[in-house]
Amino acid sequence: MRVMHLESGNSFYGGAKQVLDLAEGLAKKKISNYLLCRPTSLIKEKCQDRKNLVNIVEMPMRGDLDLFFYSNLKKILKLYNPQILHVHSRRGIDYYSGWCAKSLGIPSIITRRVDSLEIKKIARIKYNSYDGVIAISKSIQNYLINYLGIDRSIVHYIPSGVSLNKKKSNFSKNSIIKKFNLPSDTEFIIGIISQLISRKGHLDFFLLLRKLIDRHPNIHVICFGDGYLRKKLEYKLTSLNLNKYVSLVGFHSDIVDQIPKLDLVVHPATREGLGLSIIESLSLGVPVVAYSIGGIKDIIIDKVNGILIPPYDKLKFISSIDRLISNPYERNYLSINGCKSIKEKFSIDKMINGNLEIYNKIISNCS
Repeated sequence: MRVMHLESGNSFYGGAKQVLDLAEGLAKKKISNYLLCRPTSLIKEKCQDRKNLVNIVEMPMRGDLDLFFYSNLKKILKLYNPQILHVHSRRGIDYYSGWCAKSLGIPSIITRRVDSLEIKKIARIKYNSYDGVIAISKSIQNYLINYLGIDRSIVHYIPSGVSLNKKKSNFSKNSIIKKFNLPSDTEFIIGIISQLISRKGHLDFFLLLRKLIDRHPNIHVICFGDGYLRKKLEYKLTSLNLNKYVSLVGFHSDIVDQIPKLDLVVHPATREGLGLSIIESLSLGVPVVAYSIGGIKDIIIDKVNGILIPPYDKLKFISSIDRLISNPYERNYLSINGCKSIKEKFSIDKMINGNLEIYNKIISNCS
C-alpha cells in the first residue's frame, strides 16, 4: 500500500508528532509512506534520519490564499500515484485536497484534530469531498455528526496514541532545576505544555498563581511551548512580579525527557481537541489537572487518573492544585492509575491499526 500524508504545519507540536508516529508505525508494517510537507517545516528535519521509513516530498504551502496549491498538489499526486491521501492539517489545504484527490480518482481521508467551530455549509462541502473523516476525540466526532451533519458512516473515532517507555522514577529533579536555571530552593515543579496562544489559558492561570505561591513559596512553573502570546505573557509576568516563579522555556523537542522530572502538569486550556501533552504526561506517571472540556474528557476520569475541573471554575482549578501539592499520596494514586489508563486506551499500536483498518476499508470501497 502507498499512503501519502499531507502535513502543512511548520512546527512540530502534537499533530505533527502524531503524523510522524503514524507513518513510522505503518512503515514497520511494510506500508510505503510519502510525507508531503513544507521545505521549511520541522517535521522535515525530524525525518532526515528516518528516510528508510518515510519518503519526504517537499511542496510550498502558503495557507488559505495559496492559489497554486491545488495545481501543485495535483502534479504531485499524479507523479507518486498514492493509493490513498491522508490530510492531517487545516490552514486552507483541507478545503482543496479532498477535491483534488477526487478529481484523480484517488481516495482521501482527513483527520480532524481541533474543536473550533466552522460555518456549517462550507464545512459540509469540505468534509463531503473526503471518503473518510477521522476524529481524534469523541467530542470532535459528536461535533462532526450532530452539529455539522456529516454522514456518520464516513466519520471514524481514532484517538491519538503514544509510545513511551520512560519511567518517572528514573529521573532526578535536580537535573531540570539546573537545565532551566530554576531557583535552588525549588521544591515542587509544575509544568504547562502547550503553545502560547489564548485558548491555552496561561494568562488566567498566571493571574491566580499568587494564591498558590502564598501557600507554597517554593513552587516553580515551567511553560514549555512557543506562540504569538509570548511577549504579552512575559510582560504580564513582570507586572505581576512572577518572574521568580515562572519560566517560559520555549519549545523543546525532548519534552518526553523533561516531563518525568515534573511533579505536576496543569492544563488550563479552555478549548482542546484531545490533548497529546496530557496523554504523554499521564503515561509517564505525572498527575494532571485540567478543565473538563473537549477531548480531555476522553482521557481523564476525575479523581481516578487525574483531576477534572468544571469549565472556567478558576478558583477550583487553583484549589485542586493546592491540594495535590500538599498530598503526595493522592499524587501517587493518580500517577499509578494514569499510566494504566493510557496503556489501555491510548497506545500507539491502537492508533496505527485503527488508521490502517480505515485505509483498507476505503481503498476496498473505492476500487
